[in-house]
Amino acid sequence: MSHSLWGREAPHVGRAPRFALREPLRYRPAGAARWSEGRIENISRSGVLFWCPQPLDVDTQLEVSFTLPTGARAPAILCRGRVVRTVRPLLPDRAWASGLAVTIRSYRFVRPGATGARALPARAEKR
Repeated sequence: MSHSLWGREAPHVGRAPRFALREPLRYRPAGAARWSEGRIENISRSGVLFWCPQPLDVDTQLEVSFTLPTGARAPAILCRGRVVRTVRPLLPDRAWASGLAVTIRSYRFVRPGATGARALPARAEKR
């Protein structure tokens, strides 16, 4: 049982609410040069579930890039995290063979038109 400084039970902190978001994303193992493409299934303040062509091992450190659909000049979001779970699709789909649940450890926004280290990653290579 957890307690606050005043001796009362701390409120239960449950799973973060998920929001369906069917948007493309790019991902790569941390330090890799090549980006791959996937599709977001849902997102929360603590992580993202997305579909991808190939499964990755749990605990793989990843970099993920996507844009939230917030307008014409929406910034990209670059995240770092790790795979905490793999998911098999309910329906067979050759394009999306695996789902990855990834925690978001850190992130930064990248404005459209940024250059140098603040630029968006190059478009993912098709497999």
